[in-house]
Amino acid sequence: MALKYAVLGLLAERRSYGYDLVHDLSDRLGPAWQLGASSVYAALDKLEDEGLIRTCPHSTGNALSGSRDPAVRRVTFEATAAGREAFGNWIARPDCRMGPIRSELYLKVAVARPQDVPALLRAVENACRLSREAQLECAEQFEPLRGDRWQRAAAMFARTGALDHLEAERHWLARLRAFLLAPPAERLELERTLIPGSA
Repeated sequence: MALKYAVLGLLAERRSYGYDLVHDLSDRLGPAWQLGASSVYAALDKLEDEGLIRTCPHSTGNALSGSRDPAVRRVTFEATAAGREAFGNWIARPDCRMGPIRSELYLKVAVARPQDVPALLRAVENACRLSREAQLECAEQFEPLRGDRWQRAAAMFARTGALDHLEAERHWLARLRAFLLAPPAERLELERTLIPGSA
C-alpha cells in the first residue's frame, strides 16, 4: 500500500489533520489519481497501528462544522521517529515499478471472440469517452499549486505523468478501435503493426 507512505511523507513534513492530508495529496496528485478520503483515513489507521504516526488530539472544534464545542475534537497526526525512518527507507527503495494493468477492458479484449466485436466496440467507445473526459478534467485543473518551489515542481511531474498515462491509454484505445472497425480481411495487416519490431 504505497499510499500510506505518501501520507507518511506529508506527516514527516509537518503535523496535519486527516481532512488537510486528503486535500494536500489531492492537490499534489491532481484529479487523475481519483484519491478518496476513505483511502487516506485507511492509510492513517494502518500507519497508527504500525507505530509510524501518532495522534495529538486538540479541542479546537470540528474543521467542517466550525464548532468550538470542547466535546468535538479534531485530531492532529504526526510522524514518529520510526515513521520518519520508514518514509526515508521507502523513498530510497529503488524497486519502484509501475503498477500492473488491472482495467476490466484489457480482460475483455484478451478473451473476446469474433462474435463479441460489436459489444467490445461499445465498451471501447465508452472507454474512449471516459478517458477523454478524464484527460480534459486533468488539464483544466492545473491551477497554481501551493508549497515551496520543490513541492510545486514535484507535484507538477506527478500531474503531467497522469496526463501522459491518459494520453497513452487514448492512443491504445484508438488502435484497438481501428482494429475492431476494420474488415476481417484487413485485421491481419493491423495485427502485424502491433508486434514489436515487425513494422
